[in-house]
Amino acid sequence: MLGGLFPPGSGAEEILSQAPEGHKPKVLDIGTGSGAWAIDVAMKYPNAEKGDASAGLKQYGRFDIIHARAVLQGVKDYAALFVEVSEVLNPRGLFISIEGETGLYNQNKVKYGPQKEGDPVCNFIQGIFIAESYKNVM
Repeated sequence: MLGGLFPPGSGAEEILSQAPEGHKPKVLDIGTGSGAWAIDVAMKYPNAEKGDASAGLKQYGRFDIIHARAVLQGVKDYAALFVEVSEVLNPRGLFISIEGETGLYNQNKVKYGPQKEGDPVCNFIQGIFIAESYKNVM
């Protein structure tokens, strides 16, 4: 999604590699999933301290970089997340929040626009949700 660990020009690499003497940069990965990103950061920047958000952000102090990628389905309140991130992000810190685009596309890779009830695509999607809901109940 990024072509690397961080968005180009974000300043993240400088934060991690040019920390002031005696400062160990702290990195937090929200919604770690497989842990691949956190593991890659740990391998490339062994001097950085890593945090885990599973018990809440404030428990771990302040961070220089906070990363949240593809957490759309796991975050109930983005506004509350942003407030909490702002409270634990160090001055001049970096918050990286990236979500992929979601949508439905036809066989020619053209995105379907908004659908109205009764449109073929809308009926198809409703059928999928109904089938999944029925399957989960059984």
